[in-house]
Amino acid sequence: MPVNDEAARLYEAAQAFAANGFSVVPARADGTKAPISAWKIYQTERPTAEQVNAWFATEAPQGIGVVTGAVSGGLEMLEFEGRAVREGFVQRLADAFEDHGLGELWRRLVNGYLESTPSNGLHILYRVDGELRGNTKLARRPARDDELTESERAIRERQPGKQFVRVLIETRGEGGYVVTAPSAGRTHPSGGAWTLLAGGPETVAAISEEERDAVHAIASLLDAMPAPAAPPAPAPSSSALSGPRRADGKRPGDDFNERADWREILAPHGWTAITSYGRGLAWRRPGKDRGISATTGTREGDNLFVFSSSTEFEPETPYSKFGAYALLEHGGDHAAAARELARQGYGDPMPREDDDIVTLIADYRPAVHGPFTADNPRPGAAGGTEGNLATVHELRPVPVHPDYGHEQHRGQLRFAHRFTARWGGEYLHVHGVGWHHYDGTRWAQCLDGGEHRAVLALVSEAFTELPEMTGDARTNLFKDIGKVESASGVRGVLDLASNMHPCTLAGRELDADPRLLNTATGTVHLEAGTLAPPDPADHLSKVTRAGFDPDARSEVFEEFLERIQPDGEMRAFLARQLGYALLGLVREHVLFIWHGLGANGKGTLRDAILHALGDYAIEVPADLLLVTRNANLAPERMRLKGARIAFCSEIGEGAKLDEPTMKKLTGGDPVNAKMLYRNPIQFDPTHTLFMLTNHLPQVRGDDPATWRRILAVPFDVIIPAEERDGELPEKLKGIPDAILAWLWRGWQDYRRQGLNPPASVLAATRKYQLDSDVLARFLADEEAVVLGHGSVNSAVLYKAFTQWCKEQGEDVQMTNKAFTEALEGRGHRKKRTNTGAVWEHIMITGKDAGESRSDGW
Repeated sequence: MPVNDEAARLYEAAQAFAANGFSVVPARADGTKAPISAWKIYQTERPTAEQVNAWFATEAPQGIGVVTGAVSGGLEMLEFEGRAVREGFVQRLADAFEDHGLGELWRRLVNGYLESTPSNGLHILYRVDGELRGNTKLARRPARDDELTESERAIRERQPGKQFVRVLIETRGEGGYVVTAPSAGRTHPSGGAWTLLAGGPETVAAISEEERDAVHAIASLLDAMPAPAAPPAPAPSSSALSGPRRADGKRPGDDFNERADWREILAPHGWTAITSYGRGLAWRRPGKDRGISATTGTREGDNLFVFSSSTEFEPETPYSKFGAYALLEHGGDHAAAARELARQGYGDPMPREDDDIVTLIADYRPAVHGPFTADNPRPGAAGGTEGNLATVHELRPVPVHPDYGHEQHRGQLRFAHRFTARWGGEYLHVHGVGWHHYDGTRWAQCLDGGEHRAVLALVSEAFTELPEMTGDARTNLFKDIGKVESASGVRGVLDLASNMHPCTLAGRELDADPRLLNTATGTVHLEAGTLAPPDPADHLSKVTRAGFDPDARSEVFEEFLERIQPDGEMRAFLARQLGYALLGLVREHVLFIWHGLGANGKGTLRDAILHALGDYAIEVPADLLLVTRNANLAPERMRLKGARIAFCSEIGEGAKLDEPTMKKLTGGDPVNAKMLYRNPIQFDPTHTLFMLTNHLPQVRGDDPATWRRILAVPFDVIIPAEERDGELPEKLKGIPDAILAWLWRGWQDYRRQGLNPPASVLAATRKYQLDSDVLARFLADEEAVVLGHGSVNSAVLYKAFTQWCKEQGEDVQMTNKAFTEALEGRGHRKKRTNTGAVWEHIMITGKDAGESRSDGW
């Protein structure tokens, strides 16, 4: 247990963070504020309760840290440096939120979790429901001369004019970490403490992705750094960058920056202007229906700043109008962009004189200007250029491929562009999951190397082009083929193509529409009741074995249901449970526990549902919902993505329900998961959990939040051996359409009346709760306890409880503190006396009865 009050406060804070789904680790007590050396594992897996206890109860660290990102439920931290607080940036940001009609969002943030730091800064913690970002610097300013460090002054002496930066506002996101209250002592070099000012781990604000983007966009308005003048791309010569100009004239790129409108540049490529922020605009990228992806005009220089990593632009990098135009319209070729703008009338024209022949060569394309005749001579100063210059022209053509157009790139990138052009409708890379192939019904995951064969087919195709080519074009293609003809080369092409449209998709966008059910005969819209042909644009990766025929029925299936659940209300409730589960939205925060001794048909029903629903129904290991040690269940949670029904079976006798995990997996919160050897992702839950067991798992009896989520569904019938049909499972596999139709009717019934569990289910659940409430049974045992009068020493009562548990064979590990909290939660009162703390109106019987006092004492 904690050794002092300070350690106890730290312990309680760690427990609070862990209980609310945060990945918590100790901070080093060496003034670095760094986490423990082995913290990387906890960026993807939260530590177990035992590990948290070991860290904070026995080792007594002086600091507590929380890992930000998906592992902590999409946690992000907004930090004001101490200088930002002193310079009034907190109030300026609050005012900016009010100015943009987002004052309520600001109040939610600061009331959810706000703490001060030893350097007089502020931390605001919040969770994001959506695509996560890494650590981001939102507002900075140039360092003042009076705050330069000695080393910075020395550099300034060597490099006059060198600019240093001071961060004002930044975030900690995916892969980050933050020290939190009540850390103190040697955690910070000053010895100061982090102090909680408002809220706590249980009240951390949950905001949408769009709201997070608004936070970033508004905070970026306070940035005071001058924007870089040059576009953010490797540039050719300065003249090629923005185009040719006179000595006293204006280049096309410079003119374009002054005259062009961002709407003319971005809108044709699918970008949508959402709202104004001060003098700037907020933009949403193509293919996204919510959130802010970029801003223009919010900082000096009227540049484009992109937040999303799913676009052509580098995130958090300033793009001028010319730089953005060059990337979008000319693949980043600034020289080609400048020539086109000059053709459109931007910039001052440059006369074509003999001493500017180099520019003419750069501007010339035989495919455009040829063939050459007396009326159309080779360009030159005096109407024609022959000899060596003609050779230069002919060596610089841009080949036009009949399928791939002007190929501007070389090597693996050239083949990546070919891949997206040829296979864009057939292959799709889902981030965090892998490559998928559209099979005419759904996007099926590539498990047989199909994406590799698609690259190799492009290589074979390229070889057939070589005999028809000459000169540099042939040589370059031959060299490019050589860069792909290896395992690493093929992987390189796929890696590039995986981030290029139309072959790229964010993980959360796969199976994203919870109202669609993809069946063998088409896609069903569950709420509209319509059936449509499969559409690859729906991005569905799952399909049922059953076809959709709402009128299909089967006597075999109906007789089976009547045998295992003779009561008509129970059969209808089964249909409503499973019918509701067809919907990929978590409306009912519930775990269905089908329980009963063997040979009752629940396993046979499960197998029939698994077969009929195909990809939409899965079986997950019992460990996903039970208390286990050191189990890496992230890959198993990954299987829940897009699933509608998840069965959990093979529950051993005496198993304990992992209540925090169960509440998270039934509560509708985003799920953090990862496939082996891949980056973690976060997705919205679509599943409903069903546990099948002969023995009900152990559950704490005094947690209302747990029992609100449990419905115990009894399967009481035991089929005699002589009545069991060994061929029934195969018969049920032969009627998937009828089973799906039964589920459809259950879904319709659910829409009319909700789950509406029968009285027998409510009674079974209540009995389960009472049997699980060990403390309630102890207090009700008149041979152990008498309630209503007298008093008993608190330590004596706790000892009596633990002894009673041993005698009853109950394996209950409840600390004295938890015992006290449980009694107080039931309305019992504890008071302090000269002889110690006592519980009022409770007396014990048995051998320790003398430790109790009656009301007359």
